[in-house]
Amino acid sequence: MTRLLAKIVSLLLAGVVAVGAVTLMTCDSAAKKAAAAPGSVQLGGTCTAFQDCQAVTGKVVECRCTDQSKQPLCVADLETGEDCATTGNFSPVCRPGTRCTATDLSLANIVCLPVAKTGEACGSDTGGCEDPAYCDGTQHCVVGQADLGQSCWQHAECKAPGVCPFAKHVCSAPAKIGGACDTNPDGRSECVVGAGCDGNKCVAQKADGQDCVFDEECTSRLCGTNGCGRGPGASDVVTTCGL
Repeated sequence: MTRLLAKIVSLLLAGVVAVGAVTLMTCDSAAKKAAAAPGSVQLGGTCTAFQDCQAVTGKVVECRCTDQSKQPLCVADLETGEDCATTGNFSPVCRPGTRCTATDLSLANIVCLPVAKTGEACGSDTGGCEDPAYCDGTQHCVVGQADLGQSCWQHAECKAPGVCPFAKHVCSAPAKIGGACDTNPDGRSECVVGAGCDGNKCVAQKADGQDCVFDEECTSRLCGTNGCGRGPGASDVVTTCGL
């Protein structure tokens, strides 16, 4: 994947996540239903938290808002090769270790592909590289060496923790709490350590149970149906997905 294609896909995915997140924020949490017994809800069943869902061997099962129901459902993360294009308000989720990736410039085919590690090949059959590496001109994952002030196209080209804001294309220091930022669903945050982007500005990362919209807002790096983290917390449980 070229750097330009990677940037296009990153922007598209960030927009998709934002749409899904805004829809989540409209969820009406006033009406609460009785909590299910932990691990009792099968795939496709309604749920209110991650721990409701029944484990499935070889699958990553989560409680999420989807376009198939007005209530969150227990659904499995998509596997390598599965179509992850968004067709409604909520973006599909690829299992950990893979990334939703366009395989050509036409964006006609968008699937989950494995993410390569430093030193590995990162051709068109991969979802790019795992941070702190990026895919160089030889199609291999290398650790970025660009210093602050040098030109860049993606965060990982910069020496960590430097970032590459899209408006500048110059390696810059990560933003402090209160500073402007864009969310990054796959990889390095544009915010300093201990902070995450809420879609517009950097905020102090939140403990499990606190309200959130994006994964990077949470210390656990997971924004679930009932706030940060997988378990129950102080946040109101999402009982409707605002469809």
